Amino acid sequence: MVKEHIEIGVHFDFINGDGLYGNRYIFGKGVNALGKSYVLDVNCNQQVYLQKPAIKIPEAQEGKRGHKPTLPKSDVEGISVVGYEKTLQKSDYKEVRIRPTTKGWLTALIHMAKVWEWVEKGGDLEAI
Repeated sequence: MVKEHIEIGVHFDFINGDGLYGNRYIFGKGVNALGKSYVLDVNCNQQVYLQKPAIKIPEAQEGKRGHKPTLPKSDVEGISVVGYEKTLQKSDYKEVRIRPTTKGWLTALIHMAKVWEWVEKGGDLEAI
């Protein structure tokens, strides 16, 4: 839909989406490939990584009984978005003017950080 609107000449400053679109990286990746700016909401319980994790199937431990590991694991702990938000201070946010309204400027407190999401399909990682 976004691509079709660009092709017919619709102009917009940015694309906005709720948690349905922001919950997984695919939509944002597609919009980014079109060269457009976007703001996407994410679900508060979405797991992210503050540093790029290595995802791999652990080696079977010698002498340990049980099944050989078959599920991939991360080498770093993830954190929920709400858990990360609780670690932030007021100074970690920047007040941004969004647009003028009849009552003055609409503003928002914004925090930006590069995080990684583990896309379990194939164990790939994508920066979001």
